[in-house]
Amino acid sequence: MIALDYPLWLRATHYLDVLFLSLLVRSGFEILSAHPRFYWNDACTPGSEWLAFSKKEQSGDQLHTADDEERSFSPWIALPGRRHFDLGRQWHFLSVVGWLVAGLVYVVMLLLTPEWRRLIPTSWHTVPDAGRVLLSYLHLHLVNPPGSYNALQQLTYAAVVFVLAPLSIATGVAMSPAVSGRFPWYIRILHGRQGARSIHFLCLCGFTAFFVGHVTLVLLHGLPTGLARIVLGETEHP
Repeated sequence: MIALDYPLWLRATHYLDVLFLSLLVRSGFEILSAHPRFYWNDACTPGSEWLAFSKKEQSGDQLHTADDEERSFSPWIALPGRRHFDLGRQWHFLSVVGWLVAGLVYVVMLLLTPEWRRLIPTSWHTVPDAGRVLLSYLHLHLVNPPGSYNALQQLTYAAVVFVLAPLSIATGVAMSPAVSGRFPWYIRILHGRQGARSIHFLCLCGFTAFFVGHVTLVLLHGLPTGLARIVLGETEHP
């Protein structure tokens, strides 16, 4: 079996991904502050939202505008914060370019080198194995030494790279007025612009859950060893 390590391109794209994704999340919160409600219908009928980050009550018999919904998020959360919606959009669009470039380099290099074995399962046994690994974690038992991927990690990382990231891109594009005007069929696939916006937010929740789980496993398996591998590329092969 070919030994896998942590080449420079993998380490570099890993940290660029963390950087640009953090900027995307924070600038995304700034955009969210302009209308902190989520719907599955483009009419945005008052009371039909499935999630709201606002305590303001909406009434169908009262005139209200988007300005009535806007909130002011702290700069600790949003980028730049304090109701700078236009600047937040600029940060978001700039960050997504960097994230796409870093992600494209990562995927291309992954498929051109043996490192693809980290993420892409080669056997159907990976699925039941992942279930057993999950049960072990739920019982607070560590499954493998740091540096190697178990079946659950492999499936999770593959889902983030090849499902969650593309879905985030697809729904982000769907929220563009130019795209909705030129390709209305594409917007209908995602249940309208508000549907795309809701799915985009759920993707954010998925990235957040992955980040928490990923960091937790790094801490449990040993932070110094994990940092040595992803920063310096140190590996130990039998």
